[in-house]
Amino acid sequence: MNKSRITYSPSLLMMQFVAASQPFNAIHYFGFAAYSMPSYWLPLLRMALQAYGSNRWLSKDFEISSRTGPWRLLMSDTEKDGA
Repeated sequence: MNKSRITYSPSLLMMQFVAASQPFNAIHYFGFAAYSMPSYWLPLLRMALQAYGSNRWLSKDFEISSRTGPWRLLMSDTEKDGA
């Protein structure tokens, strides 16, 4: 009878530790980043995120209205004919 065995190598244990500690690392990093960021950077960050979001919205709006790409699969037959 051949039983399969799971061997735990040190690298596998290290990867499990790193994966399990990611939520804690993220919480501490964002807390530190929010504390250490000067207040004059916040409006610049907000403007950059707003410009990025607007650019994505406009590009997707143009892509959907051009009726090309994967959006053509979502249109009905009457929209495909140009009616």
